[in-house]
Amino acid sequence: MKVKNLIFQAIFLALVIYQTYVIAIFDQSTQALTLQVQNSSPMVNLIFIKLDFFVLISFVAALCLLPPFGKLKDEVGQIRRFIQIIFAYVLYQIIIIAPLSYLDGLISITGLAQAILFRMTILLIPFFLWFVLPRFKKIERVFSLINLSSLVLLAIAVINYNRGNYLLTNTGQIRLLWGGAVLIFAMVFFTNFFHKKKQFVHYFYIIASLLGVVFTNHRSAYIPLFLVILVGIWLFDQTRSRLKTATISLLIILSALFIFAQNGLIWENFTKRLASTNLQDENLQERIRGWQLSYEHFKDSPINGSMLKDEYYRPIHYDQMQPHGFIFELLPTQGIIGLLFYLYLLSHALIVAYKNRRDEVSLQMFLSLLFYILYSMFNVCLLNTWNMLILILAVSAILYRDKKICAESSSIRVV
Repeated sequence: MKVKNLIFQAIFLALVIYQTYVIAIFDQSTQALTLQVQNSSPMVNLIFIKLDFFVLISFVAALCLLPPFGKLKDEVGQIRRFIQIIFAYVLYQIIIIAPLSYLDGLISITGLAQAILFRMTILLIPFFLWFVLPRFKKIERVFSLINLSSLVLLAIAVINYNRGNYLLTNTGQIRLLWGGAVLIFAMVFFTNFFHKKKQFVHYFYIIASLLGVVFTNHRSAYIPLFLVILVGIWLFDQTRSRLKTATISLLIILSALFIFAQNGLIWENFTKRLASTNLQDENLQERIRGWQLSYEHFKDSPINGSMLKDEYYRPIHYDQMQPHGFIFELLPTQGIIGLLFYLYLLSHALIVAYKNRRDEVSLQMFLSLLFYILYSMFNVCLLNTWNMLILILAVSAILYRDKKICAESSSIRVV
């Protein structure tokens, strides 16, 4: 049993390390494991395909899930239905979408395998629920690894600053990290700020995470983070004074602002980024155009979209940047079927977490997932394997805590 615990803990740690690594690297083209070989044999090309580590672990998860498929009978109510729908989605992609995509000549056999494996990443939710989270004595240890990941990213941001290794926004402001880092920093903030028994280490991570959000310098992160913090203050520990929580929150935010305001370059780029937020912004107009074009392409194949091919636009618009917004990414690529599946997955997880909001972890994951959704409405982050671990972890932890709470309430009723 101890060996199994170590194996699954190591798998989770490897995913955290991989996610940290790929977010820290600016050259996104170097982030996949190159397993592809040039060979005329379709079978060889099928075996030696280009995978990223996250997808590879998802395939391992799928293999692990096969023997204990019977675990579903041990689940009750909505969790069983939720996992059944996940399996149904994956089987639909394999049995229906994959053959149609290949027969229509839309995709090569290697591309087919890559796409199927990518869509199987959603199987990490039952994998985490059944195998990973139970291997940790306390779920807080899982979040402590995410905390450490944020510190590594923060250190890399400082190194990038000292070396002048900047990413530039379309309006010329600097970023020290890729935008997916925001999702890690947000989870770190929520798990530490909305902790009922805070110690010094929690305040340290709160300030560090806020600094990290500023270093990524994404306008689409600032407003959602502010709104979700307000929601959290309203829901957190409702037996205490919300005024006290709000005051502490304001003091922490002002402390973080004071720290990075000491650096003129960071402060200048932060304020300029905020000042450039308006409806006439060139970047916003470009995104609106992308949404319009992706919707037009969706109308060509509304049920399943472009199936297994990530085709967001009609061929004449291929030069348009990828639509920044998960709804307009899902509609042209997975159609109504895919959009409804992910809307169900996200809404169900939020509902379960809100129902259990008096549970500390459930509230933290509710806020983390809510931020993930709001942020992904204006970015390419929802189904991006470079940061999807945060989505998988939030949903899995919500289900895991729901099982624990239901089991505890059942035992109380029996007594």
